[in-house]
Amino acid sequence: MDLTQPRQLSYCLLYGSAGILAISAALPWATVAGLAELRLQAQGVVFLMILAGLYAFAGYHVSRGARFTKKTRRRLWGLNVAVGVVIAAFYSNVSDANLSLYSTPAVGTYAAGLAAVIGAVGTLQLHRSSA
Repeated sequence: MDLTQPRQLSYCLLYGSAGILAISAALPWATVAGLAELRLQAQGVVFLMILAGLYAFAGYHVSRGARFTKKTRRRLWGLNVAVGVVIAAFYSNVSDANLSLYSTPAVGTYAAGLAAVIGAVGTLQLHRSSA
C-alpha cells in the first residue's frame, strides 16, 4: 500500500474515521466535577454507529476505485458537517442531562471530534486525487 497516493490515503483515513467514531460511542462523553462519567443513551450510540457505517461505506467505494462526481463529494462533505453537528448536539445533551455547571468534555467527545477531523482530511485527499 502506497500512502503517498491521495486516493489510497483517502480511503485509509475514511476507514480510520469510521473506526474511531464507532469506538467513541462506547466511551464517556462528559464528566461532572471529575466524579461522575456521563455516557450516550442507546439512541445516540445507534446514531453514531450509522454515521460510522456511512464513513466506512465511503471508504469502501474509494478503495474499489469508484468514480466520484461533484455530487458525491458534496454528500461526503455533508456527512462531515453532520458528524460535527451531531457531536456538538450529543455533548450538549449529555452535559445538560445532569444540569450541572461543572460538566466537562470527556474522552468520547474528543475521540468523536478527532474522527470528524480525520474524515474531513480524507475528503480533502479525495478531492486532491481527482484534481
